[in-house]
Amino acid sequence: MPALRTLGPAVAIGGRHPGKPRGRASLADLGIGPNDQAWQRDAHCRSTDPEAFFPADENPNLLTNRAAYRICADCPVANACLEFATRHKLEGIWGGTNTAYRRRHRRRQHQEEAA
Repeated sequence: MPALRTLGPAVAIGGRHPGKPRGRASLADLGIGPNDQAWQRDAHCRSTDPEAFFPADENPNLLTNRAAYRICADCPVANACLEFATRHKLEGIWGGTNTAYRRRHRRRQHQEEAA
């Protein structure tokens, strides 16, 4: 996903974050520092407008979102990006997946762990 410096002042977060309303929060609010995400230096999206990765409708079939998914498809750090977004419950397109996909993935993981 976009490097820390290209994300701008805030990223969309999902789930609940203590002391913060659902919506936009800085990476620092999530406890994520610049050195925590070294993989972002190699992200293909670093030179792309971050807004492309936070669409109002994350449907992968929408023409406006396809560019973001194409960038992720060939990115060497897509797996690290996906893990990062899943762990921090971020919204938007990360690691070639959208928010709904990652929520389903987390739910399946919890179900497997409970079984």
